[in-house]
Amino acid sequence: MHAYCCFFTTFAGAMRIRSLLILLMFLQVQMFAQSSSYSSEEGYEEDFSGKRKKEDSSNKKKRIPSEVRAWQLTNSYLMQTDSVIVDTLITNYQDNNPMDKYSFFNSYNGSMASVLLPKIYFDRKSVHTDYLFSQGYDAYVISPEKLSFYNTKTPYAHLAYRTGGESYHEEDYLRALFTLNANKRLNFGGFADFIYARGTYSNQSGKALNLGFWGSYLGRNYVAYGAFLFNRFDNAENGGITDSRFISNPQSMSAVGVNPSDIPVNLQNAFSRYRNDIYFYSHKYRIGKDVEYQITEDSVGYNFVPMMSFLHTIKVEHARRRYLEKETTNASFYENNYISNEFTNDTSAYVSMKNLLGITLEEAFNKKMRFGLTAYVQHELQKHEYYVDTLRNRIYDNNLKVGGSIFKNEGSIFKYNVTGDVTIVGDRIGDFNIDGKFGTVFNITDSLPMSISAFAWLNNAKPTYFLRDYISNHYYWRNEFKSSFRVRAGGEISIPYKYVDFSTRVQFENITNLIYFDSLAMPVQNTGKNVQVLSVDAGLGFHAWKLHLENRIVYQMTSDKKALPLPDIALMSNFYFKAVAFKVLTIQLGAKLLYHTSYYAPSYMPATGQFYNQTSTLIGNYPYLNAYINFYLKKVRFYVQVYNLLSGLADQKENFTYFSMPNYPTDPLSFRFGLSWSFYD
Repeated sequence: MHAYCCFFTTFAGAMRIRSLLILLMFLQVQMFAQSSSYSSEEGYEEDFSGKRKKEDSSNKKKRIPSEVRAWQLTNSYLMQTDSVIVDTLITNYQDNNPMDKYSFFNSYNGSMASVLLPKIYFDRKSVHTDYLFSQGYDAYVISPEKLSFYNTKTPYAHLAYRTGGESYHEEDYLRALFTLNANKRLNFGGFADFIYARGTYSNQSGKALNLGFWGSYLGRNYVAYGAFLFNRFDNAENGGITDSRFISNPQSMSAVGVNPSDIPVNLQNAFSRYRNDIYFYSHKYRIGKDVEYQITEDSVGYNFVPMMSFLHTIKVEHARRRYLEKETTNASFYENNYISNEFTNDTSAYVSMKNLLGITLEEAFNKKMRFGLTAYVQHELQKHEYYVDTLRNRIYDNNLKVGGSIFKNEGSIFKYNVTGDVTIVGDRIGDFNIDGKFGTVFNITDSLPMSISAFAWLNNAKPTYFLRDYISNHYYWRNEFKSSFRVRAGGEISIPYKYVDFSTRVQFENITNLIYFDSLAMPVQNTGKNVQVLSVDAGLGFHAWKLHLENRIVYQMTSDKKALPLPDIALMSNFYFKAVAFKVLTIQLGAKLLYHTSYYAPSYMPATGQFYNQTSTLIGNYPYLNAYINFYLKKVRFYVQVYNLLSGLADQKENFTYFSMPNYPTDPLSFRFGLSWSFYD
């Protein structure tokens, strides 16, 4: 019953901002009332009744049309780009947060801004860093590959706010973005993301602050991208609740109706801090020619067609992690104290500076066989740093690699990109990476398109420095690991249709000499052994009238569940009603179900920030049911969501529990809402 009491407490707390929502809705309606028409064709206006009327030319004002284009650097070093949609998502806006966008199932400590590990294996991204302690923050860290660049005719701004949870335990998320063009070629912008999760359970709070400033120049011959990115994380580490029966069987603990914040936890005075700063500049000079094209019968124009480019990229990354215990912690939680029995202050850091020089023959260079070629050389200087007591230890590495890329990005039917490199000098000599992608789109019928894509990836990599050598108060290791070799391949078919859409992705990976963290939270290697992972990810959607049913099911098979545990099946089903009211207000009302089969999910070690394998506690076999309603009114989106509707049954049914990983429960039933507002001028 406590979960439902929490709901009413949360609802009451959320009502403190109801006035804000009402005010914003009122302002939007007033904006429509005051400008109840919009430009349809030159010289005409169209009102909401659909009737057109001639404009009064005397009152006609010149307006610059709002237009915002956005794209990302799919390969920030080689300046390869791909267009992205500006953040105007209407459907399922309630899930538009960093964690849910990363993967629809994650292991985490129960609150946002904490480290996480996707339970869907192929959702685990390849982190572009050699710093071991960066991997868990990848969902939240803004890197050059995640940054969107813009080109706007008018200034563009975006504000978003999300909140949820009980009073005094809220989880707040604020995002602000602004960008504008100085002229048609030069764009500047900045953003700020702030997350403050106070935590439902004791000593569970987390803070994240992402700041970024960027600029881009799209000239005839000269193209450049630059960014300064700052990522800050502060987390209280509670080590999980002391006994899972407080959630799974509260009757046995005499804890029926107990407030979640009163459940005892393993650590009370432990904290972690992670910092990541990135300075990035990539530019190229293009050589080409002007190609004539016909405008009218009597006039012609000229387009610049690049034939060859010379490029240079520099990226500096500085990352560091600190784990602090202000006083002696629960002696049974950590077995060893190598440095001090009174306090812990573990600090490590990583600095990387990469310089890349390359030359590209653009696709227009060869008229008979349209593809592009790039050759490059890259130097990287790395510094690894950690403290033992008050002594600072520094290790420097230099690596030189050469690589190349063959690509075809132009055209609407057939595209591909194959990139490879090998390290020829330095500590990582012999490392190599080959990544190939292929895609095509064609029509089965005039109204039924099909897209097919395939990819392959080969990677041979020496273990990163902190997997080989690490000293802290609670953990110490010196390892002579061999290089890990990975082979991954897969393909996807997608058939979108008006009433039914279908997609399926099949992926396979073989890993030789896999490194993982064992039940003692120590890194070990499957030396000389192979681990295989097979995944079939299918999506099926049905659309009839204003009703929609979206389904996704993922089947995963791992050949070694001890080394690489995964749930066999994970699924998502989303049923909703979507319609437009009063011709201006889009409404989406629905419920989403999330479920995965039980498995021995990895647990989490606060001292190292790593996920480690265990074989004592099964996690899963619990359905998360969320109800929501979304609204979209002109440039404003807002939603209301009830999260984890079935958590109240945990008090009544033994082992029916909402744990993300051993001893780390997620939030019980709670009330959430969010608001987003975009400005185009």
